[in-house]
Amino acid sequence: MGNLTTTEEYFRRRGTVAEWWRPEGLPQGLALHFQAQLDFLISQFIWQGKNVLDAGGGNGRIAFLISTLGAQVYGLDISEEMIEEAQKGATGVGAAVHLTLGDIKRLPFSDDVFDCTICIETLMHLNNPRRALRELARVTKPGGVLIVGVDNSISIVALVQGLQAPQRWLYQRLVLKEVIPKTHWTHTPLTVKSWFLESGVNLHRVFGIGLFHPEAILYLWPRVWIRLIPYAFAGWFLTRVEERYRLGCGPLKNLMKALIYVGVKPAGAGRS
Repeated sequence: MGNLTTTEEYFRRRGTVAEWWRPEGLPQGLALHFQAQLDFLISQFIWQGKNVLDAGGGNGRIAFLISTLGAQVYGLDISEEMIEEAQKGATGVGAAVHLTLGDIKRLPFSDDVFDCTICIETLMHLNNPRRALRELARVTKPGGVLIVGVDNSISIVALVQGLQAPQRWLYQRLVLKEVIPKTHWTHTPLTVKSWFLESGVNLHRVFGIGLFHPEAILYLWPRVWIRLIPYAFAGWFLTRVEERYRLGCGPLKNLMKALIYVGVKPAGAGRS
């Protein structure tokens, strides 16, 4: 296999994202994080009878859940392998989800068609998230809701991962023996808020998850690392402190690993 040259090539290639993106099978500390995402997500909208897009939905974990709440759900992903997994999963759970292979930056849908548009755990894997957010806003109906999740540049995890560039370079050359393009970006809350403004969507609320997150790993050498935040502590803090005292709604949210942004497209912002 030759070196990959673009982020899109990486996510389209079989045996890449489908190998590691399995939130339903993660250790408890991480699984609790993704469950908190779902709990917040489903609380933001009345799904019954609504037309919903789950963009970058991977193997369908969000699409299936929302389908069971009575929505008509369309799932889109750039990975053919992930779409195949989602199709199998939908059959297994009896979910009626319409699955489409496509790129978020060029959505194959008309303007103003979805009551709610969702993009969780995906914008951080795009080299042009502003364009993607404009596309998500375009296909959302006037008065509709747009919900996106973005990894935070000023979180503890991001600060630790920012020290990892030399180790990633060595890992690719010594272990993988190929060059992989950058596949993950983080963004500050102010940056994401500016995307909403540019897209003509009014940002209503921001919710943070994961002040102490077990993905804070310090790599000392390829395949040699230490975990700065143990799974047990991360899970305990999330459920017993962060959720109990609603830290995700206060000023501490700006230091959390993942932020979920909820906006509403103004009623007069659709096609003229």
